Amino acid sequence: MRVAIAGKAKWIADTLPKLDRRQYMTEDGIPMTDAQMTGFLGHAYESIATDGANKVTPGAYNGTGARANRGSASRALHFADADSYTAYQSLYGEKMIQQVMNNHPLAIGKGLALVEAFGTNALPAGAGMDRPGQAQGLPLRGVPRRCGGEPSRGDR
Repeated sequence: MRVAIAGKAKWIADTLPKLDRRQYMTEDGIPMTDAQMTGFLGHAYESIATDGANKVTPGAYNGTGARANRGSASRALHFADADSYTAYQSLYGEKMIQQVMNNHPLAIGKGLALVEAFGTNALPAGAGMDRPGQAQGLPLRGVPRRCGGEPSRGDR
């Protein structure tokens, strides 16, 4: 929200000096110029300001792929140091650093639990889950009939 309110030009002007420019290379391995960095940050601004809505295709599945691969994507903003990150957070952060640090392990734990329960490439939003355990090929014995399983002693 703060990013969108600031506007693209101000956000880029505030963010660019705080970044570690050594992390930004062209496909040829040459450091990005100021113009390339401004263009790159312009695209980042659109994604951050719209919370990713600029990448959504109406009517298309917009999932993120295998759960196991989440978190492995390269990050767009590489700050030069802790002071640069803290300064950025004070201007544009939605949460305090303590909240960010506390929420990270919780999100990692949730992701791990989902991978353990549903596999590394679970179907989106439960698609194909008419019968519990079906997506993992688990036997349905003991699952109540009302849930699509075979009858157990308690269901007979």
